[in-house]
Amino acid sequence: MRTAGSLAVASLTGLLAAAAPAKDYSYADLLRKMTDLADLAVLPEPGEKCYQFSSYDRASKTPEDPKGWNANADFGKYLRKDGDEHVMADAEGPGCLVRIWSANPAGVLKIYIDGAAEPAVAAPVRPITVKSWQNADRTPVPGGTQDAWVFPEPIGTAGVSSAFCGRRGSGWNLYFPIPFQKRLKVTVSGAEKPERLYYHVNIQSYPAGTKLPSWSLDVVKQNAPLVNEIFEALSKPAESVALAGGEAQSLTLLPQERFEHTLYGPAAVTLATAKVTAPDLAKALRQIVLRVTFDGAAAPQVWTPLGDFFGSMPGCNLYRSLPLGITKDGMYSRWYMPFKESARIELVNEGPQQVSILGSLRAEPIGWSDGLGHFHAKWRRTAKTEEFDWPFIEAKGRGRVVGVAMGIFNPQRGWWGEGDEKVWIDGESFPSTFGTGSEDYFGYAWGSTALFQHAYHNQTLCEGPENANNTALNRWHILDNLPFLRSIRFTIENWPLGNRIGRDFCAVTYWYAAPGGEDFFAPVPLADRAPRAASRPFRFPGVIEGEEMPIVAGGDAGMQDTSGHKGQWSNNAHLWWRPKAVGAKLVLGFDAPEEGVYKVSALMTKSWDYGILRISINGTAAAENFDGFSGEPGRCVPSGPIVLGVFPLVKGRNTLALEVVGKHAASPGYYAGLDGIFLGR
Repeated sequence: MRTAGSLAVASLTGLLAAAAPAKDYSYADLLRKMTDLADLAVLPEPGEKCYQFSSYDRASKTPEDPKGWNANADFGKYLRKDGDEHVMADAEGPGCLVRIWSANPAGVLKIYIDGAAEPAVAAPVRPITVKSWQNADRTPVPGGTQDAWVFPEPIGTAGVSSAFCGRRGSGWNLYFPIPFQKRLKVTVSGAEKPERLYYHVNIQSYPAGTKLPSWSLDVVKQNAPLVNEIFEALSKPAESVALAGGEAQSLTLLPQERFEHTLYGPAAVTLATAKVTAPDLAKALRQIVLRVTFDGAAAPQVWTPLGDFFGSMPGCNLYRSLPLGITKDGMYSRWYMPFKESARIELVNEGPQQVSILGSLRAEPIGWSDGLGHFHAKWRRTAKTEEFDWPFIEAKGRGRVVGVAMGIFNPQRGWWGEGDEKVWIDGESFPSTFGTGSEDYFGYAWGSTALFQHAYHNQTLCEGPENANNTALNRWHILDNLPFLRSIRFTIENWPLGNRIGRDFCAVTYWYAAPGGEDFFAPVPLADRAPRAASRPFRFPGVIEGEEMPIVAGGDAGMQDTSGHKGQWSNNAHLWWRPKAVGAKLVLGFDAPEEGVYKVSALMTKSWDYGILRISINGTAAAENFDGFSGEPGRCVPSGPIVLGVFPLVKGRNTLALEVVGKHAASPGYYAGLDGIFLGR
């Protein structure tokens, strides 16, 4: 066991007195909540709650109705219609609008504050959630004026994603406090297809009697210097990360060795950094366990693999956010961790590798208050496919959830995350937060594979191909933290149902809680923590994959995942073509290694809605047409090898053409699928 002295600890002067929440908030107070991690440790008072309005499918009413609970038409649902305005949110005060998200913003957004007849915001949704009221040439957006909405963007070029708002991974987000004292209403009008709009509107409520300013553009202008300061802090969230107050020191942990150090309070850990070196780093980061026990608790409040604690898994995937990040210099945590008497920090190397750690801690003296909660971070993992509502956390007591970091291993290329997030607070019979899709919860959309980073939400890994193998995501509930007084249950749906075989979820949930709280987490044995390595689908020897052939002419075709059919298609995929009528034609390119005469065979797909094809090589048709009809509704099968004939090929690029010439009388469509071709001599 290693004890104190192996890892640097810096104590900075200063005193933070934690008190009960004030009943009066200025707009400056609300702005500071965007970056004040210490404020999250203050335990909630009665009346505090964060809840969400969204376009979730209203057929979802109870888990006892599986068909309805699985409903997935999560778009175009509103509270009501007022004139020509679709009402997305209608909230009683005192409260604060803290987040707006959409996958496809359209129309004019209007935000009414405290019963005013005229909206405080009336501008196109898209520019609000991207940048500001102006185009790239600084001219007004049609339908919006500078007075209607001047979004505070002191840095960057108009139309570019920024700290407060932006489009990341095809999802549009706005994080900015818009307080109201009595009532807030959010509407949209003028959208071309309002019935297709996806949206979230998140509201933070405050105890009765709390005084909040009624939001207006003037309130923002009056706080312009602070707005700029917050913008800078969110734009460069790792800028203040340094080893100030103490030098980084090295630690070597042999297999089964443990490091332990105790800090004494009252104090708060405000920064922790670590750079880990090991022969197999990804495995080592799962084999080392971080345990932190505050104030002599019976069980550690922090239990997580070391790497996963820092918000991206498996391995070290670079990103920078407000509370956590991973840079080329190592991993950092800025979570605020207060304690009254002691904090025992343990690192346990449960694996077979020798591991080196270069790290530091920074602790600051504070004035302790019983209104403070202890920081918690715990990890769970399961490959159980029967859990539909997969829990991030189930806990009892008083506290607030402040973030989730999730890792997914998906053995298929298809989309893994259509499932909605749900949050039940204090025994609610129906969740007060009900989302529209897993990627929507994390602030992106449409299953995008694009990596992105932001102070509050990140996609740090998407191995692919497409959405297969390892993906890592996180979202930090800073402005939109989730207070609870008695209990919380926070889940995400494991959906779609048909593609769950072999899927693997893991997550670290971060929260604050008063002493005596309970949670459902348990330490995970070493054997169940190993990261899953990216796998590549089996390919039939010698096949030229249809989904990899370039399209020379025609369209409406692309790769379709077939991995749910257990290896019946080469590369677990085929080229899926979606023609609409007889005469449609698709031309693909393929390469021959040498000029000569080749026997060409095709691997096709047969399904219940497929048509009859004429297949040609370099303009010469095969002797027989191919009927792709499978004979049974819902049945999809591989054709097996079909000899097309003997054809002269040139060295390099040749063409294969599919032309619809008809369909079986029982087939409702003309679709087609090409797994690949073989070239024989």
